[in-house]
Amino acid sequence: MSIIQEFRLKEPLPKYRSTDALVSQLIEYITTGGFDVGNEFLSDKDLVTQTGRSRTAVRRALDVLQNEGWIRRLGGKGTYIGERLNEYRESTENDPLTRPFRTKTSRGERSLIRVAVAVSGLWGTQREIGDTWYYGEILQGIDEMAATENLVVEFLGYHGTRSESLTRRLDSHRPDVFLCIGPPMNHALLIGLAGRWDIPCVMAATRAPELGLPNIYEDSVMAARDAVAHLVELGHHRIGFLQVMSPSGWWAFDRYEGYLQGMREFQLEKHNELGLWLPLQPSKATTDMIRRYLEQQKVTAVICGSLWAVGHLTDLIRAQEIRVPQDISCIVFDQEPYVRHILGDVKPTTIQLPLKDIGMTFVKMVRSLVEHKEIPMTTALPCQFSPGESTIAYHEK
Repeated sequence: MSIIQEFRLKEPLPKYRSTDALVSQLIEYITTGGFDVGNEFLSDKDLVTQTGRSRTAVRRALDVLQNEGWIRRLGGKGTYIGERLNEYRESTENDPLTRPFRTKTSRGERSLIRVAVAVSGLWGTQREIGDTWYYGEILQGIDEMAATENLVVEFLGYHGTRSESLTRRLDSHRPDVFLCIGPPMNHALLIGLAGRWDIPCVMAATRAPELGLPNIYEDSVMAARDAVAHLVELGHHRIGFLQVMSPSGWWAFDRYEGYLQGMREFQLEKHNELGLWLPLQPSKATTDMIRRYLEQQKVTAVICGSLWAVGHLTDLIRAQEIRVPQDISCIVFDQEPYVRHILGDVKPTTIQLPLKDIGMTFVKMVRSLVEHKEIPMTTALPCQFSPGESTIAYHEK
């Protein structure tokens, strides 16, 4: 009878996909540790103590071993070495160079990568996700690249979906990677569960460095700075900035910071009281605020930091108190098609977010996540400036 060796981790378990790494080490322990079929194996408690992982993570690894036949778990009796060990020994006797630690369909070695996606919202309950420009473009970027990395994408839902339903879907799918699109506050429950279940999580279209997760987002700072430069080139010096006080992420502050950088770079900050911050929802009060701001600052051009910001101009444009671009040039963040309607059927000059590129960049880093390789924690992608009809040259009267 062979002497059964003590189990020790040969190398530290990685931060992500540690279940797969633990399964591989346990299989090697079973095949080299002196076991025979039917011998008693390590208990859940033993593995928790020796690996430092949670009971949930350990049980998940043991579930994989049981499904592949390496162990048998008998309720109330213990865990024992399964018949797979004999199959392994027979195969290595026939071909010593062959060491089939895992089956072709096992989680660790399969070439197919399963990605679960959740988005922070859908624009109206009657619209399909493909009709929502923001999320649709990101998903289109993922779709165009998915085949290159052998990805299968599963849509879990959005933050308006019942939390127990989202939890059940994530638990049953157990993807290789979990992608959250949009503000993290809307995904807090799922992010927490992904961490508990050892599923790598990536944030897209938002910047949330405090979470310690990889972030892929647009470089709003440089984009807003470039918007100021474009208006200066057109002869504008009194440049305003409208932004909403959004609780949903860093993007609002990044765009304002880029505006401030541009104003300082061209020494224009002394001519303006800089930006005007507004609540998310338009009202008569906010319309009055903008009216006073434009009149007092004598603004000839304005940068709208979001769709919601340009929406505050609706009443002034409809009442023909301001005309775009005759009275005021306007640059708008985001390529939401509805902006043209707000501006009075004027094609907007826009700072287009790199949404498809965000999706493609995510796909490129997925396999590195699964293979435990280092990836950047922050990836800022450049925006694209798209000239339209809402900006014209300004000449001093």
